[in-house]
Amino acid sequence: MAAGLGVVLAVLASACSDGSGGTDQTVSMRSQTVHLAAGHGVRVEVGDVNPSVGDEWTVTRKPDPGVASVAEDYHSSCRSGETGCGGSLAYIVRAKGNGTTTVEFQYCFRSSPGPDCQAKPSQSSNAPVRLVVDVK
Repeated sequence: MAAGLGVVLAVLASACSDGSGGTDQTVSMRSQTVHLAAGHGVRVEVGDVNPSVGDEWTVTRKPDPGVASVAEDYHSSCRSGETGCGGSLAYIVRAKGNGTTTVEFQYCFRSSPGPDCQAKPSQSSNAPVRLVVDVK
């Protein structure tokens, strides 16, 4: 997941909505720029995570509230009465008003965001992921 987090990719997609309030596009968890119209959204797909083993994604920089909002969308794979299951995680970023803002996410393994944040042993980096949201 964290491989290539420092790579900046441009996602130049016009958003169009079906009026349902859902997201208009889906992007992977990589540093990038998304272009949206006010009222439209993007789903930032993290993928499978398991908090019970130490997986933790956190929003470490919230967007300017006049420009965009961000919300977590986690779906557990546990059935009733089960514990320790993983699930799927995404973040929904919704454009609110004109401007440009940044949302920053960070993955930490068995640690908290900040100076003590640790990468998974199989990862070379746990650098923050920056999503630049450009709303017009």
